[in-house]
Amino acid sequence: MHTTLEIASLRGCTLVKQATVREEALDLSVVIPSFNTARYILDAVNSLLVQSVAGLEIIIIDDGSTDNYMDAFNRILDPRVTIVTQANRGLAGCRNTGILLSRARYVGFLDADDIWYPQKAERQMGAMDRDPSIGVTFSYSAYLDEGGAPSGHLLTSRCKHPTAKDLALRNHIGNGSNPIIRRKCFDEAGLFDEDLRSCEDYEMWVRIAAVTHWGFLLIPEVLTGYRVRPGSMTSSYDTFTGQARVAIDKIREYLPEISVRDGARCYAESLRIASRKALSSGNVQLSRALLLDALHHCPWLPVMDIRAMGMLCIHLLSFLLPKRSQMTVYSLTRILMRVVYLPLDRTIRAPMGRTEP
Repeated sequence: MHTTLEIASLRGCTLVKQATVREEALDLSVVIPSFNTARYILDAVNSLLVQSVAGLEIIIIDDGSTDNYMDAFNRILDPRVTIVTQANRGLAGCRNTGILLSRARYVGFLDADDIWYPQKAERQMGAMDRDPSIGVTFSYSAYLDEGGAPSGHLLTSRCKHPTAKDLALRNHIGNGSNPIIRRKCFDEAGLFDEDLRSCEDYEMWVRIAAVTHWGFLLIPEVLTGYRVRPGSMTSSYDTFTGQARVAIDKIREYLPEISVRDGARCYAESLRIASRKALSSGNVQLSRALLLDALHHCPWLPVMDIRAMGMLCIHLLSFLLPKRSQMTVYSLTRILMRVVYLPLDRTIRAPMGRTEP
């Protein structure tokens, strides 16, 4: 059994701070990958420190940041926190370092610009404690604006127990800050694929479902805050969609029930996601081009995914408007969706303000 210092050395990391909480007292290790996110990291850490469970350790992996990250790290004094720095390896490399350093039976992930709501660990770990067949739990996510306030929009799923094929056809987990995972899942399925510089989480969830016996369970509550900010898509749209194609090819190697037709739909879904992100950033023309490419690969996508149908309707309506007014349809749609999500949105606590952990 390697020590924290030995693992950090094997991964080429520098140990900045080591948690002092005893291993036998731990139930949950939360890994925070951080790359040039010094302005957000304290919010993320603080959202974990107020979780309603004991037995928690936090592992921050800085991935070669060039901002003032050490100023933020020096303010984190809680004994439950381990901090290491490493040369840039991407999100997969960060998460793998964190998994190897983790000591608890459950592992969670929290991107440095996102937050967990206070009951998240209790709700998701409790579900796995009650059902030993469940290896991964996930929840609804609230979209946050750059300042950390809920936007009124949610990322939800209706699939309570997604299978490997369900997860391949749609990433029901939605974002890397959402799942809490039984550590045994990684012992059986392996670590994140570091050859993937995007879509590495999507491939990991499908692999766990495909090659292990562990089940997935949706906790239908808003327990994760997912921050949307300019430049948060660290890779370009071409890189994102290109890596999605690579991830799908990898998935088809160990999930033979994904046919060529299914693979086309999986890729079209990645194009739809890129189209939505382009539209939310105000780039109507790029969004339209990405959606058309999605329909080229999977013409039946709007029939199978209501979100694709919504995007198609937005673009068909906006196409009739002058260029300067084309975002109007999208803006009105966002207002409508706030109304739809209002009952769930009322359950969200306002994100914690910046405090010194």
